[in-house]
Amino acid sequence: MKALILSAGESLRLKPLTDNKHKCLLDIYENTKIVDIELEALQKCGIKDIVIVIGFFGSKIKEHVEKKFPELNIIFVENKDYASTNCLYSLWLAREHLDDDIIYMTGDIIMNISVLQEILKSKDQNLIYVNKEHELPEKDFKARIQDGIVKKISLNESGSDVSFCLPLIKVSREAISNWLEKAEELIKDGKVDVYETEALNKILEKIKLKPIYLTDSTMEVDNHEDLAKARDLFQKK
Repeated sequence: MKALILSAGESLRLKPLTDNKHKCLLDIYENTKIVDIELEALQKCGIKDIVIVIGFFGSKIKEHVEKKFPELNIIFVENKDYASTNCLYSLWLAREHLDDDIIYMTGDIIMNISVLQEILKSKDQNLIYVNKEHELPEKDFKARIQDGIVKKISLNESGSDVSFCLPLIKVSREAISNWLEKAEELIKDGKVDVYETEALNKILEKIKLKPIYLTDSTMEVDNHEDLAKARDLFQKK
């Protein structure tokens, strides 16, 4: 099992805090940064082989991670075109290193370790984090789920069969290969500035992606409101 973390984007919604650093380097509690929370959870779950795609202030991410987590086997992949591309392109850039089952996440997710433990413990090969108790957000991903299978993931889904989800996904080696194949097709068509879900949606039926319903404290940090909420939530813990 390997992990893939995408941390290339510009973090524009968190300016001015991100004028000189990537948002994954923002402190959440006790000098613990967003990327620290992710890497500590992975490490405690026994995952030491990790690929991180960097771009915006990538050298600072690399310097921090190498200093704080010298025992992890981390490969850094640079997305030099981070300002004009999106997660799909960053995913595709890491393709040569994704030769195992994968835990996929974006670099702005904070979670309790129990969330990752439950995902890894599940016998299902292909899973995505879903919280049915979370109200449907305007800006974040939602999953349409029918008969226990995820049918579509996008920002614009609505309805009784739709629930809040996060880009925290477990996929088999075969599934990540299929995902990358569709990503390459989109990139060849010039669609480098779309979300990774554009390719994932094309293989959902094939890989039978299932929701894993969890309610532990897990969230994305996209803007100042999210950051304040995350700090309050995790400082209390």
